[in-house]
Amino acid sequence: MESADEPEVRAIFAECYPNRPVYPAMWYVAHPTLVAVDDDNGEEILGFLSFSIDMNNVMVLWDIALRASARGQGIGKKIFEEYLMIGRSLGYTFFGTVAPDNHPMVKLLTSHGFHACQRSHDNRIIYVNAGDPHAV
Repeated sequence: MESADEPEVRAIFAECYPNRPVYPAMWYVAHPTLVAVDDDNGEEILGFLSFSIDMNNVMVLWDIALRASARGQGIGKKIFEEYLMIGRSLGYTFFGTVAPDNHPMVKLLTSHGFHACQRSHDNRIIYVNAGDPHAV
């Protein structure tokens, strides 16, 4: 993602997560962020996935969000699989938290070999995947 894309990514975040606090300026530039672009529509950003890598070679999934018009087309799955491909090529483990009622994300995670391991302090479910290269 280029820094010029951050306002559009922030707009998608606000659309998808209206009740969550916004991240500090340049968050999506400082954290690796994959974007899905609609090449047929002036390169409009359809969605994004942001993550970080910790000191133990764990890729921490922060957000995955799609415009309402882009949902149900496999775009989220495609960008998620790109994230997995990057991590697996480096031998990393994956970690993410999900709201219990976010059924599409739970389905995406479990279909790619993630499993719930516990609840976080804010009642989100923690999912992990040890980077099994055959899970996709």
